[in-house]
Amino acid sequence: MLKKLNAKLILIQCAFLVLFVTGMKRLYLASQSDVYEAIIEGDFEKLGLLTDLSLGDIFFNQVMWPFGFFLIGVLIMGIINRIYRVSIFNSILTFVIVFLLFPLGHF
Repeated sequence: MLKKLNAKLILIQCAFLVLFVTGMKRLYLASQSDVYEAIIEGDFEKLGLLTDLSLGDIFFNQVMWPFGFFLIGVLIMGIINRIYRVSIFNSILTFVIVFLLFPLGHF
């Protein structure tokens, strides 16, 4: 099993997932900038006109979208690894390493 692990590839894949999730989260926040601007200003009438979601739903979506992007990134990485016949252990280890960043508040 240890012969099948490629440390350099695992680090590159971890960097890919971190940058992918961070970039997609920034894109999501930019697309919702009017909503977050209304929240920061405390203008809840404007917030009510912009969206029908409650404040809790908005913050829940802010947490769940990066997790969804993470799963999409893992799927992309898995497909590419499958095409190039890379060991599944590399993908699993990369998944675990990057998944541990979620509770630390990195995303």
